[in-house]
Amino acid sequence: MRNGILSRHRLAVALLVMTYVLFFSRTLFAGQVYFLDDLKIIFYPLEHVYGEFQRSWSLPEWSPLFGFGHPLLAWGQLGFFTPLHVLLRAVGLHPLVLLQVSILSYFALGLGGMYWFLSRQRLHPAAAALGALVFVFSGFHVGHLNHVNFYVATMVLPFLLVAIDAFVERPNLRRAAVMALVAAIVPLSGQPQISLYTLVIAALYGIIRLPVSSIRKLRITSYGLRVTIFTLLAGTLSLGLASFAILPLVEFLPNTERASDLPQEELFEFSYPPRHTITLVFPFFFGNHDNYWGAKNFQELSAYVGIIPLLLAGAALAAWQRHRALRVVAIILITSSMVLALGIYSPLYRWLVHERIITALAIPGRFVFFFDVGVALLAAVGLNDLLKRSSPRQAVASAAVALGFTGILLAPSMPALPAAFSTSPETGILLLAGAALFATAALTTNLTHQNQGSAAVLVIVSAATLVTIGWNYTPLTSGRAVLTSSPITQTLQQESEKGLPPRLYAAQTLPLTGIDDIAAKPTDAISTIFSVHQPLVLQANVRCLRFPVQAEPGKTGTITLALRRTLTSPPVHETTLSVANVADNSEPRFCLPRALRSGTPQELYFSATSSELSNIKLFYKPTASASVYFVRLPNPSAAQLQQSQKNGRLVLEQELFNTANVDGELLMRHLQVTSDTSSARWIGALSIASFRAFIEDLFANDRPPFNGDGVHALVYNKKLVDMSGITHFTQAVADDAAQDSMTQMGYPLIQETHVGTQKIRLYENPHAFPKAFLVQSAVFEPDDAVTRHRLTDPDYAPDRLIYVNGPTPPADLPLPSKDAATGTAVITKYEPTQVDIAVTTPQETWLVLTDSSTPQWQTFVDDTEQRLLVANTVWRRTRVPAGEHTVSFRYESAATELAKKLTLTTLVVTFILLITPNLLRLTARGR
Repeated sequence: MRNGILSRHRLAVALLVMTYVLFFSRTLFAGQVYFLDDLKIIFYPLEHVYGEFQRSWSLPEWSPLFGFGHPLLAWGQLGFFTPLHVLLRAVGLHPLVLLQVSILSYFALGLGGMYWFLSRQRLHPAAAALGALVFVFSGFHVGHLNHVNFYVATMVLPFLLVAIDAFVERPNLRRAAVMALVAAIVPLSGQPQISLYTLVIAALYGIIRLPVSSIRKLRITSYGLRVTIFTLLAGTLSLGLASFAILPLVEFLPNTERASDLPQEELFEFSYPPRHTITLVFPFFFGNHDNYWGAKNFQELSAYVGIIPLLLAGAALAAWQRHRALRVVAIILITSSMVLALGIYSPLYRWLVHERIITALAIPGRFVFFFDVGVALLAAVGLNDLLKRSSPRQAVASAAVALGFTGILLAPSMPALPAAFSTSPETGILLLAGAALFATAALTTNLTHQNQGSAAVLVIVSAATLVTIGWNYTPLTSGRAVLTSSPITQTLQQESEKGLPPRLYAAQTLPLTGIDDIAAKPTDAISTIFSVHQPLVLQANVRCLRFPVQAEPGKTGTITLALRRTLTSPPVHETTLSVANVADNSEPRFCLPRALRSGTPQELYFSATSSELSNIKLFYKPTASASVYFVRLPNPSAAQLQQSQKNGRLVLEQELFNTANVDGELLMRHLQVTSDTSSARWIGALSIASFRAFIEDLFANDRPPFNGDGVHALVYNKKLVDMSGITHFTQAVADDAAQDSMTQMGYPLIQETHVGTQKIRLYENPHAFPKAFLVQSAVFEPDDAVTRHRLTDPDYAPDRLIYVNGPTPPADLPLPSKDAATGTAVITKYEPTQVDIAVTTPQETWLVLTDSSTPQWQTFVDDTEQRLLVANTVWRRTRVPAGEHTVSFRYESAATELAKKLTLTTLVVTFILLITPNLLRLTARGR
């Protein structure tokens, strides 16, 4: 019998293995790695820090290296207790290697798990293989491959479905414990939103599966009671096992930007436009990573499945005799995704948002996960129906329903189909071939005995399509290149070894102003009567043009960016930029198509025009020669264009392919963590709200860096930069840069490294405040926004005054003083969850520690607990009496302590439930 089972599944398993190996062959055999976007800037640094915590046998409750300090267990990004990652850290894998092994392992698990689940449904092996391939290699998973915190949750779904299946067949304590254990892995590993979606799918399947398989048992036995009791037990165990992911997050949420309802505009962001359904079969219709002009963004809206799975999914709706639970679950998933993923384009979703029923689920486009799972299930069932069908009438019905289903999905994008074939002929050929293959299979009767080869061809073509698309969807890079550390890493680590981590502000370009002759100024808003044109020499192998922009808040508008061969010739490439895009990225990229990338420099013209008042401004620098064209009339003639030339040039930076890892060279985002350096910049979702507001308002973190006069935030807020303890800066400058505004502003250049056609420069800030310092005066201000505004007052003296924030003013707040504080503050212990400072002061004073504060940070002066207050909206502070004292800041999380107890208790109970049947069996044998 075992040989029969192996023979039955041999070809399907071989196809899965071959597809998997082919898809990941560049990583397995050619040294190419996935190292882009969030994988690079969040999960790589996070795993670096997780490894250090695990090696020291401590929990990552807090790290001082992310921003001004940030909780990690409570962050809700990648779970510290992701099972595979715990094992890989234990064997000492480099964080980047660990992440590549993670991708390879979880995608293999997802493939094998879904094949196992569908095979348990008694689907034909070819059908089970197709469902597994679509589940793993569809747009959601490949598009989000760089989101490690997605696939570590979603790839567990098939195993949870198997556990639910087994439990429904025979509910008992042991199967309930297994179901709880698998379910707990999902939130313990993944991002909360995606974990929730994964568990919702599993719960939906369990609810639908139950009555379909066992309605008779519910009526005549105690089956229903056992299911209810054991399900509640499994849910309780699962919550207990996942408490390290749930409880710290719940404790932390009130301190984040998610503490209150999200603005409605944010709830509508990343909506899936109906016209984007064309990407289900033409995924590159709106461009790719290098050049994308569709709705935002390329990855979040990825849902491609290919034409054959879509047609087979439609065919599955023509029959309901078998596998009814799978069909019902899939239809609910597809329907709900079409309602919710559309976001602002869905009347129901808009109503749910306007009625404040949906208040926190950002990025509605992520509901395409429901769609891809639903299509994977239906496609498998549809192919199985074809293999089991014997009636010509069923064949015609299946084909008709399949075409109707696919037509409904693609209808919003039908007008774009001709253009799709012309822009992507290879995909068009695959689409037509797939449709023809499906038609051949659907109209052939009695496939079970005569034409199983047709089914195999359908699966193979689907696999080839998914691999071909996936290969080009998520870029790879050389493992050797990314494993090479930044040239400035050693310098920063040497600074850290002195006792305290440096604090770095890294950016592609740092202050462009502060010196009159290189000041950047905003243009007028682009409109019908104002356009900008700039000649430029496009360097060899340019990937994108990057430029600062400014948009008027609360307004709407769009500009058209174009490249032309001459000033008056038609565009050779163009795209649009909206005010909403500017709000998300104050330094957008205008990326070039492959046809414009040349091995030699090219002379082109860059232009920005609009058919409306766009409310968008570009920046330019005055120059001695005339090179920019400011056109102040609609539809100018060639002569009028020439007459509009002015002395100046647009701020345009050319991003080359050989600087693709400039984030790594500069240690931007969270990459400074790998150099034991803290950051004065970006924290992703679920950040400490006060920190996020501080750096956005004062340091231009994710907002336009220039004010209305074209002055950079780091220039007009220089005192706050110093006060925040920013010790170092990095930026990239062109090899031929004549001036360096940073050195002229008093920041010594301490290291320079050539990378391609750029120089990576590291600067020191000699005026940075120490991490702990004393201030004599304090003013209570309960409103954080008011405090941030007062900090920008030109007369504000950060070494003499702090603003104290809290729910109520302290009773012993002294009167403001103009005197500077005297005394010393020396950090004697600096660990993630405890900082001790020896303070000597001749008079009562305030101690400030420029690390982020949350309610979990308790303050002690000589072991006497002090009241919780915050300095300048973000930092830890306390009042210190005259004399010599030891101040201790300690991170004490009640949620973490409770999670320890719950996890230990639940693990013991789960283990007992797992082994109890074996113990009872052994006891029975002994008798």
